[in-house]
Amino acid sequence: MPEGATYLVREFGHGVVIPVLQHAPQGSKLLAETREIEVPQRSERRILRAFERSLGHFEESKTTSGDIADVLVDRYEPPVSLCLRAAPPMPERGSARRIAESLLERPWLRHGLDSWARRERVSERTLQRSFRAETGRTFARLRREARISAGVRIMIEERSSQGVFARVGFDSHSGFSTACRDHIGVSPTQIVSLASDEPARAPLRLPLDELRADSWSSGARRNGISGLVWIACGEARLEIEGDASRLAGGDTAWLPGGSTLRIDLSEGAVMLPYLWVGGAQPPRTELRRLRESDARDRLRTVCERYAWSRITGPQPETAWGWSSPKQRRSLSPAQRAAMSVREWVTRHPGDARGIDEWASVHGVPVSELREAFVRATGLTFPRWRASMRMVVARRMIEAGASVDETAAAVGYAHASALTRAFRAAFGVPPTIYGRTLEASRP
Repeated sequence: MPEGATYLVREFGHGVVIPVLQHAPQGSKLLAETREIEVPQRSERRILRAFERSLGHFEESKTTSGDIADVLVDRYEPPVSLCLRAAPPMPERGSARRIAESLLERPWLRHGLDSWARRERVSERTLQRSFRAETGRTFARLRREARISAGVRIMIEERSSQGVFARVGFDSHSGFSTACRDHIGVSPTQIVSLASDEPARAPLRLPLDELRADSWSSGARRNGISGLVWIACGEARLEIEGDASRLAGGDTAWLPGGSTLRIDLSEGAVMLPYLWVGGAQPPRTELRRLRESDARDRLRTVCERYAWSRITGPQPETAWGWSSPKQRRSLSPAQRAAMSVREWVTRHPGDARGIDEWASVHGVPVSELREAFVRATGLTFPRWRASMRMVVARRMIEAGASVDETAAAVGYAHASALTRAFRAAFGVPPTIYGRTLEASRP
């Protein structure tokens, strides 16, 4: 399902919809429309691993590779894949960023590092250091890759390689051809041939061999939040405060907050988060094994609880486009105001002030503040706040708060209003949701 599409999902009987969130590569025509994808038999384990990965709970140390969108583009849209492979890494800001953008827009420019340094009024050494720090490349290498990237795009658009070398700053066709083969593994002639092939219109077949499910280890780490995890398939080793346990498919385990733990997943194993609960709990491990008949219901619960909430609205602490200190220093007044409002409303979800009032508080135009929210989150401020309130409400219910307490905390005048919004967001009223969680606790 492409981004921006209106969708309705219904599950019948024992069916389970597993949404694996992906970002279609820019320029992909194949993934800009709804497509049928054939999935080979005996593929559930790798689909589950892709789903687990898209949730991001265990992403930091994971060695799993092969996003579904990237795999499909590599297989069925070679031109788009070539553009992605040829594109050089871009500096984030400052002189290096401006120069890199100029090189992509005007690849024929022959200015050396000394010339660019004079234009930017910085030393050559400082400029070279900026390129190395932000891209891992020297200026000369980045310029070469920018020229190759521009050439690849021209050949794909025009379906011809004639004269392209001169338009992107190379001295000869043979030099350009050698550079293309070294950088992306194909020659200009092969690029033109691939560009002439249209994406397949028949149903796509997912090449599962390229979706690896490698073994993974978290390493020893301090667990900041308590939670229940479920080994959907495969085997795992769990160590909490030096006490080790072996888990197999179907087992659930309680991860107490405040404890030191280590998780090791065998090749092909999938661990899914069943619920997270705020606050530290006494260090203990309780293992339970699900009945075979319960596994499908447990999978459906995980999908509904964690995946659909991410589609209907952002997580308040992650759905923000400006995260690093470097990015924050370069924000406009409206962007800084938007970040300040976001941080305040996340801590005080019951605050009823609208975008007009917040613009007045921070002294920025309403239109600029509104645009800052849309650009950063993809949502208007009212929709972002409503989605964020539902995520906070869900977490409060998981932590044992009553519906009345939750409604007051997230800005609803009556519990009935929260119940309607909660049901619309998660498919069940908060009372039933809370009882289901209570029954699942160790």
